[in-house]
Amino acid sequence: MTTEIQQYKNCTILKNNNDYQILWSRGKEVLNFPISQELAERVSKSDKDSLEVMFYCENHRWPKADELEDYNQSDTIIHRGNGFIVYETDGYYEIGFFKEIGGAMGPEVRYPISKELMDKAFESSRGAYEVMTYAETGRWPLKQDDIDRNYIRNHPEAVLLNIEDKRELFDVKEFKSLVQKAVSSKLKPTELDAIGTVDNHLELLLVDPLKWQEEIEAVHLELLQEKMNNYIYFLESKQYVERYGDKFDKKVIHITFQHSPSDNGLAFLAAVQKVLQPTDMSLKIELPE
Repeated sequence: MTTEIQQYKNCTILKNNNDYQILWSRGKEVLNFPISQELAERVSKSDKDSLEVMFYCENHRWPKADELEDYNQSDTIIHRGNGFIVYETDGYYEIGFFKEIGGAMGPEVRYPISKELMDKAFESSRGAYEVMTYAETGRWPLKQDDIDRNYIRNHPEAVLLNIEDKRELFDVKEFKSLVQKAVSSKLKPTELDAIGTVDNHLELLLVDPLKWQEEIEAVHLELLQEKMNNYIYFLESKQYVERYGDKFDKKVIHITFQHSPSDNGLAFLAAVQKVLQPTDMSLKIELPE
């Protein structure tokens, strides 16, 4: 069932099959009356005819000659925005908009606002959204930067994506703390990634999934060294014996990188190899192709 809508200067006519309604507003008040097809057609003739029909519907009689001069006037000034209306009455302002309820358009809601908030609502669509939210809840909506900050605080690993942009969201101390948490969550310095035996030697697998980015390199190296030290301690303290025994030709720390290390990363690996050289442990390095 389709409703036809015809808007005129003073009112709106709704047609649903052979049923007609006339609607108009007076300040904050909305008036709505069923009318005949004949009256609906009369509305379309002129502004004066539409006012006469409106008067007739409201008062059940036709207006006298002078009764239309101030008819439908109101002390309320209506300021129409995109998706909202501001009603101004003697320096008092209200913002009105329609709330969606269950996927359908609900009734208009209105909240008092100041002149400054009215001006803000008309500056931009974002300003209107913020004013409507504040008027309804008493709280300003979060701006995108605030939303991003809260998300990263709850999911620190997100700081590693477009890290230069993320740096601008935080002060130095908090940014460093978030990077520490993010790198730690990816590298897991206190855990063994995998352990097993290959060709009569014990092999510990260490996986580094991180990109070598300048902004996080210091933390990356710090936590990689911590993880490497934990691997070495695991072997030195023979924590593997109960499960795997201790008869191995070699004990290998196999480190595989998903991204090519920086020069400082390569220097770190060279230093580790030098430390392990006089021991029964060795370092196997696997770089991406």
